[in-house]
Amino acid sequence: MLAPHIQQTVQRIKEQDTVLILQDSTYLDYNNRPKTQGLDLTFRSKLNTASRGLILHNTLAVSEEGLPLGLLDQRFIERRSFSGKSHNEKRKNRNWNRAITEKESVRWLDVVKHCHELDMGKTRSVHIADRECDMYEFYRDAADLGEDVLVRAARNRAINKQHRREPTNCWLFDHLKSKRAQGRVTVSVQVNDKTKYRDAELSIVFAPITIPPPPNKTVKKDGAMRWSNRSVQPS
Repeated sequence: MLAPHIQQTVQRIKEQDTVLILQDSTYLDYNNRPKTQGLDLTFRSKLNTASRGLILHNTLAVSEEGLPLGLLDQRFIERRSFSGKSHNEKRKNRNWNRAITEKESVRWLDVVKHCHELDMGKTRSVHIADRECDMYEFYRDAADLGEDVLVRAARNRAINKQHRREPTNCWLFDHLKSKRAQGRVTVSVQVNDKTKYRDAELSIVFAPITIPPPPNKTVKKDGAMRWSNRSVQPS
């Protein structure tokens, strides 16, 4: 059902010089529908109560001016297929050292590969994602495909190493703080109602860096390890 829409989206993309491809997940809460069968565990609240529903991962294309051009991908994520159904399976599968293909986070990589296979003509595409996508494998695969990315950093990574296991003397956040901001903008953020706002100042800093494979990555588990060369900016 989505295929014709994606085709039209691609045609609109070809009319642009640059397109922004936004990825994010939506969590649909069906706790108030007890008769619904086959729901997944989506998240747990601060009260540690289970929430049943669906996870929908959306990929939206927009122009540089923010005009929506259409969806390029939309898929449901079945969390239990990665974490298991039983309590013991979930505890076992929380191991952060698993290969990316065994984690639900692989959806971010799959979408980039899917979009790369679409014929967008000469249009430059930039994949944009939030902190959940700040992972080495995403940068590595995007670089291999020649895709540009803009991801909000979540981790103060070790960078600019000659060898991945050497002692760290350069960290991402500290490195960027030492650079001069290339621009600043103030935005008004709504706090809690239609009358209360606060001002937030955003600065842009960019610099070329190299990201080594994390020490826990291995060729046997994660495939060929490569160094990722990226330009980064803080929020």
